[in-house]
Amino acid sequence: MFCREDVITFINDILKNEIENLNIEMSELNLDSITFIQMIVAIENKFGIEFEDDYLSLDNISSFNDLVEYTIRLIEGKNEKIE
Repeated sequence: MFCREDVITFINDILKNEIENLNIEMSELNLDSITFIQMIVAIENKFGIEFEDDYLSLDNISSFNDLVEYTIRLIEGKNEKIE
């Protein structure tokens, strides 16, 4: 089972950054759409989840915290289906 800190650490590793302010806007991270999708694919592969199509756009994930929270909800949902 993965915890919130695992998700934050993994995303920071992908971004090669140490984001401390979880409320930072995604637009402030200067990600282009290809880098964003690559990050989402890496998250999906690491945690065995799949983002809904609506969340495959920077327009629908406004902050770093939103990304972390959405990822955690998907992980928890996956674990609930298994049990």
